[in-house]
Amino acid sequence: MTTPTIDKAAQALLIDDDGNDAIGKVTASPEANTILGRLKAIESGAGTSGAITIANGADVAEGSTTDDAASSTVAESTTARTSIGLLKGVKNILILLNAKFAALGQKAKAGSVPVTLASDEDDLGVTSTQLPAALAANGGLKVEGVAGGVAVPISGAITGTVTANAAIANGSDVAQGTTTDDAASSTVAESTTARTGIGLWKGIKNILILVNAKLPSTLAASGGLPIEGVAGGVAVPISGSVTASGTVTVGAVTPPTTLFHGRKTITTAGTEEAIASSQALAAGIVYVKALYGNTGYVYVGKTGVSSADGYVLLAGEEVVICTDNLIDVFVDVSVNGEGVTYLGS
Repeated sequence: MTTPTIDKAAQALLIDDDGNDAIGKVTASPEANTILGRLKAIESGAGTSGAITIANGADVAEGSTTDDAASSTVAESTTARTSIGLLKGVKNILILLNAKFAALGQKAKAGSVPVTLASDEDDLGVTSTQLPAALAANGGLKVEGVAGGVAVPISGAITGTVTANAAIANGSDVAQGTTTDDAASSTVAESTTARTGIGLWKGIKNILILVNAKLPSTLAASGGLPIEGVAGGVAVPISGSVTASGTVTVGAVTPPTTLFHGRKTITTAGTEEAIASSQALAAGIVYVKALYGNTGYVYVGKTGVSSADGYVLLAGEEVVICTDNLIDVFVDVSVNGEGVTYLGS
């Protein structure tokens, strides 16, 4: 009798590593870990629930086929989604988009979808019932203002009747105002209330009228403005040569009637002091004389005077100074106790 030969490779397909049957017995319930057992499990699962989870790497469960209500939002969910769930989300987005295009035809701006043209888009033909039937004679577009219209800047010559009824924008914020002329004003005081543009020009006109009324009817022969003194007038400084025209009358000059005199000695030589306390002088003149008994020098000047820069007086010498106050005159001496006398008016 011949012994059959067993193919080792085929035998490995029939048994597992422990030598157990890998194929499984053909029964209603094959062993679970056999080939027949696994095929039975797949067949049983497909015939009952029909739910199979896709493996990781394509890890989206099929999900429930029950439909969802239309959603009011299209925000992406951050939770795990099934493939059918994602299709439901796409459906909801389409429902929302469809709601935005409920009907065809032209809509108001609030109910329209904004469209941005490409930067290199060809010219678009535009028709409008708002444009005039014909352009102006020079080919330009006629502009006609309407009540409540938007201000439009224009340039060039303007023909026909122009009625301005709008305030100039801020930065040039003065209304034109009425063109009716004003009567000449008797005052040039600046108004603190809001003024119109034409109103300000009227104010300038009134000021010029007032200034012109104060000037003589003709200028001097040289083209200059003649000056005429009046009683109670304000002194006006003039320069250059002055030629009298007609009779010049100089009123009487009243000399000052008050005199101020005194004696001032310096206790410590080298220390300057004012000859007197503050005293206004009407005539503006002071005589200062060194005492006859002085043996040294007297230095006369303003505050800060010293032997280095003072006007020097010997005993009995004097100087006349023009000033409007005695306190402006200071003296210093070279010998203690010596000084001056003074007379001012």
